[in-house]
Amino acid sequence: MKKIAALFIAPMVALYSNTTINLPIPNSECKIPNEIMTALAMTERSPKKKIGYTYLIRINGKTNSKQAKEKLSREIKEKKIALLERDKFGDVYDCQNEKNCNEATRTLIKNGIKNIDLGAYQTNYRYHPSKIEHYFKFETSYMLACKYQHELVNQYGWSWQTVAKYHSKTKEHNERYQKLLIANYKKVIGWNKK
Repeated sequence: MKKIAALFIAPMVALYSNTTINLPIPNSECKIPNEIMTALAMTERSPKKKIGYTYLIRINGKTNSKQAKEKLSREIKEKKIALLERDKFGDVYDCQNEKNCNEATRTLIKNGIKNIDLGAYQTNYRYHPSKIEHYFKFETSYMLACKYQHELVNQYGWSWQTVAKYHSKTKEHNERYQKLLIANYKKVIGWNKK
């Protein structure tokens, strides 16, 4: 696997200088190169938070966002969570700590709202269910993302299209995500336009 990864990444690395972005990568058995995992974290993060910030819940879809706001009204009122950003795809909440995140996520799931992206790698609960607390610790969020990325590579082989399937297998969304991912990858490996 590492040899295949090297064949995929080595030509890109040769074009650029040394790594400039250092995400605290856990000591793990992840077979996906750290540069790819860091680029994924960069692409999935909220622009209002640092790379690797784990206390994020994205509610996907306008209907889900409206229902979530209603179901999380107590947590919002008590300032346990706060709306961080809103876009055409849904709402992103900052749940500020692991306890708040776990409670808010349980509330959402209990109320049938499962199309949610959680943690630093914005792993979708509906498609990749795990223990709730796994999403809000960087190391386990990293491993969930790594496991899924590894499954994709095993199924489709190494390519930017494969790496971008982390976000979507739909051609239009995948192509848009590839552009963001490649731009972030270039930042990770220290590429600077001259």
